[in-house]
Amino acid sequence: TSKLTTLVGTMHLGKQQAWQAKMWEFMEFPETSRAAGLYAAFMPYVIMTAVGLTLLQTLDDTPLVGSPVLMMLELAIEIFFCAELVLRFVVCPRRKAFMLNFYNIVDFLAVLPLVLRVLIYFGPSSRTTVEATDHRDWDCFLLICVVPTLRLMKVIRRFQAFQLLIGAFKLTFEALPVLLYTQFLMTLMFSSIIFIAEPPSNIGSMPTAVWLTIVTMTTVGYGDITPTTSIGSAVVGVLVVSSVIFTAFPLGIIGSTFTSVWADRDRILLMQRTRDCLTQWGFTYQ
Repeated sequence: TSKLTTLVGTMHLGKQQAWQAKMWEFMEFPETSRAAGLYAAFMPYVIMTAVGLTLLQTLDDTPLVGSPVLMMLELAIEIFFCAELVLRFVVCPRRKAFMLNFYNIVDFLAVLPLVLRVLIYFGPSSRTTVEATDHRDWDCFLLICVVPTLRLMKVIRRFQAFQLLIGAFKLTFEALPVLLYTQFLMTLMFSSIIFIAEPPSNIGSMPTAVWLTIVTMTTVGYGDITPTTSIGSAVVGVLVVSSVIFTAFPLGIIGSTFTSVWADRDRILLMQRTRDCLTQWGFTYQ
């Protein structure tokens, strides 16, 4: 893939400066050089540090809460993410393909809260940090709950094998409607029996019986609702055994599909990487 990237990039040097092509290879293809590989290995640690700093703001007993140090670290990391995205956009071969790329969309969403953070820290009602007591405010909800999730999604770019898991799930989606229908049928059938077998003081409505059935089928077992009659206990016992047997079917399908995909991982990853490379440089199947 690295040789293909260099070859295609050379073909476009008449339209794009050589340093831009080199920078694009450095940021997008870790296998092109040792420095690019080190940069790709370093970025997940920066992202995980950024996620950890955000989560620290919900602790009342940490010395970083209310400290300007935390504010500066958060701003520095988000400015770094923003600068990386801008640089990647400047040196990319095709702007349209760049903007439609899933990883770049995630990066763009991850840097959007930078504007909100600047307003919170340096606006008219500035605060040194987002404290845990303010988590019900919409701005604090975005910075504490949404931002860490978006930042963590940036790591997906560095895990090419994640595409294998997505591919395995796509293959198993064909059997998903049948499995969901069977589970819904089992839920409704056992819920009706439990609703009839149990007294109204314990199971007062069908939704309550459905809740007990779902909790039992998923082997969660909260224990908030339990059968009190012998018939109800027997029905729930049959439900437990039936659920274990039923659950083995989709797990077996997913496991078998993932095993076959993983065995062919080299070819799949090579095709995906080659397709992405050609798309970025403007080559399509048309």
